[in-house]
Amino acid sequence: DGMGSSGEGVWNGIRYDFSEHWFQKWCTILERKVGRRLLSFACRHHMYEIVLQKIFSMTLGETCGPDIEIFKRFKSQWKFIDHGFFRTAAADRKMKIDDIIQEEVLQFCQLKLHDAQPREDYLELLNLTIIFLGSEPPNGINFKAPGGLHNARWMARLQYSFKVYMFGTTSKRKSHKVFKLTAKEEDGFREFLLFAIVGGYI
Repeated sequence: DGMGSSGEGVWNGIRYDFSEHWFQKWCTILERKVGRRLLSFACRHHMYEIVLQKIFSMTLGETCGPDIEIFKRFKSQWKFIDHGFFRTAAADRKMKIDDIIQEEVLQFCQLKLHDAQPREDYLELLNLTIIFLGSEPPNGINFKAPGGLHNARWMARLQYSFKVYMFGTTSKRKSHKVFKLTAKEEDGFREFLLFAIVGGYI
């Protein structure tokens, strides 16, 4: 997507919404074609991916390859989990979310549910956020089976994290079929989701 300000047909910058790998390849070709360096502008969704990936690495560790191992494990165990037994942020004393911020996020999500969403994953993220914050979406509480896994999709990373946290536990009690987490993993998901809520990623 070329942007020019020095006359018709003169490119000063390039805006992109694909992966860094493809951007580097095509930007090099375009720069050779126009004979000069171009200023690059990543789309806002790509910027979300970069920041969220860094926060995920800080709270849950680096990932190798395109997939995230704990998400693969969660996806493979989804059919064995009791989907009627889950926890919300309010049930976790360590999950400290300011009441004003929580109310603002809830109102925002509920408002956006009345708008037409361009993609199903947008809608799912709004519903997951509402459930996580202890409320109920207009269409009731239900959870979709985990979808595609890819390291680059910031929204998929959030969707999986909400589900892993809500259905995960470090408890050794066998009363419900839950997803087992280590204390370190639980702390990591707690911090990651706190950042997502408080940091304005919803």
